[in-house]
Amino acid sequence: MSKALLKQLGGMTLPVEVSRKLHTAQLLVSATDMALALDRLAVAVTVELQDKNPVLLTIAPDGAYLLGVFLQRTVFPLQTLQGAFADEDFVCSGDEPSLSGRRVLIVDSGLTPLSAMQQVVTWLQTRGVSEILRSSVLVTPHPVQADGIAQTLSAVVCEAVAPFGCGIGLNGYCRNLPGLYAAG
Repeated sequence: MSKALLKQLGGMTLPVEVSRKLHTAQLLVSATDMALALDRLAVAVTVELQDKNPVLLTIAPDGAYLLGVFLQRTVFPLQTLQGAFADEDFVCSGDEPSLSGRRVLIVDSGLTPLSAMQQVVTWLQTRGVSEILRSSVLVTPHPVQADGIAQTLSAVVCEAVAPFGCGIGLNGYCRNLPGLYAAG
């Protein structure tokens, strides 16, 4: 953990478990390297979707950070939709744009369990989407993809067991950190 971050955290009142994990965390990807990786990912998403009338479906809460990246770094028309799991069912909030015949990019952290991702894909298929893609903050070295996802675009490859930062929470904290860490 960087000295600057430790100093900033020093004055906070955090749950003991979160504080302990922060103080022993290992830096996986620096904020600078993460920003570069996210820039490259935004370019890849732009190339893939800029003229395709896409909908970005964010799986909350972990996908919110990456959605923010895309909203700041892509310059083409798109619509957004936010979904989450409630009582093991996938539900969306807000106005749902028409999905029939559209390309949908699922935006998540990369840590969504396979069974949950398959549930999202099924939900999208029942709405008649033409193609499903996925974009994540991270991907494991040997990912298992849900059936129905045509392509996955990720910022970094990560083997860490308990990563946090860049939208991924540590007991609900630290999603806002611009670097990627492994809990100690």
